[in-house]
Amino acid sequence: MASIFLILSLGQPLALADTLDLETITQQAIERSFALKIAQVDVKIGKVSEKVVKADYYPTIKASLNMERLKSFQSQVQPVVAVNNTVLPYGTRFQNSVGVNAQYNLLDFGIRKRKLNMAQQETHVKAAVYFQALRDLRLKLIDLYADALSSYRMIQANEAILKLAQRGYQLKKRLYTAGTHSKVDVAEEAVQVAQAMDTIQVYREKLAEQLENLAYYTHETYDPQSVDLTDFQAEETNLPVGPANLENSPEARQLDAQIQEKQAEIEMLQRQYLPQVSLYSYYNMYGSDTNSWSKSIGNLAQRTVSLGLNVNLPLFDGFKNQANIQKAKLEQEKLRLQKEEKLAQLSQQVRLYQSQVEGQGVTLKTKATLINSTQDKLNLVERLSDQQVVDQGQLIKEHIARIQKQVDAEKVMIEQLAALKKLKILAEG
Repeated sequence: MASIFLILSLGQPLALADTLDLETITQQAIERSFALKIAQVDVKIGKVSEKVVKADYYPTIKASLNMERLKSFQSQVQPVVAVNNTVLPYGTRFQNSVGVNAQYNLLDFGIRKRKLNMAQQETHVKAAVYFQALRDLRLKLIDLYADALSSYRMIQANEAILKLAQRGYQLKKRLYTAGTHSKVDVAEEAVQVAQAMDTIQVYREKLAEQLENLAYYTHETYDPQSVDLTDFQAEETNLPVGPANLENSPEARQLDAQIQEKQAEIEMLQRQYLPQVSLYSYYNMYGSDTNSWSKSIGNLAQRTVSLGLNVNLPLFDGFKNQANIQKAKLEQEKLRLQKEEKLAQLSQQVRLYQSQVEGQGVTLKTKATLINSTQDKLNLVERLSDQQVVDQGQLIKEHIARIQKQVDAEKVMIEQLAALKKLKILAEG
């Protein structure tokens, strides 16, 4: 980037300055972003949730051990009876049982598959959220760095203007003492000095605030008095920018995953009307003794084993499942509309950045023409000053005008490069 600050040989370089550039700041912010770290943990949670759903593909096996003392309050012999799900045994004794229960879902017509698909799509959603946070962070840092860079350049420009204005003020004071200029001329130069000092202070305060905004993301401390900000890369203006792949944007990927998740939910709910077949097996050992707990344990022996099929077919649920299907379909339609809206917003944002790049390019050419005209005038004034046709005061004013026009051009270039960088990030998808 052509810079006005070749002119700044009037000033002394800052010692021990902290050099900042956009790439370093971006890397620091990415490494230290709490939002990105949280999003990464969410992705890991999604991966674990998939494992939880995959557990339905495996059989469940449970072991149980029971030890009890059964006390009967009736002396006469009574049969064992069952009331609802409660079994009322007979007899006083110590008794123990050991059992193993196994169950496996043989057939569910794809319900487990849809549940797993839902969990996987939820992980894709969380991954898209991470990439959206990453992209938004990069865009935010470009804006913050561009603002800070503009303020930094304005400070440098006005420091150069201040030195020129001070020279002009001293010159007018000498001319006033010699009687060739009025006190009003001296006052005008004093106002120019005061204005430059005020502008420097204003932009120093802005720069301090902007650096503090950057520090929020990088967790670094920046001294506005010693910081040195590096320009954007000028050669990037010549790199081609392809059409934005909005279908691959994080927002689109997130909503696509949510739409697929809803589709899997709809299919899962529709399969609730079909029967589910499961396999079960029980193996039991039993031991008892009327007087001794230890003997009851020693009497443990195989008692029963069973193997069977269970078929579960829902017949009527009060239209609850039907309502859930309708709700899921409406939610899916809502997600499709949200995707269309988000793509329209992103497309408008891309057009805005393209317009900024093109418009600022035209503005930059206009300002370049103005700078060239100002430079031609400055060269002419310098020649006339050498020939003592015009005074040094006029030459100083032309130098100041040249700096002001060039810093305006550099601000436009910073804005153009910032818009171009943001456009490329959106084009990456």
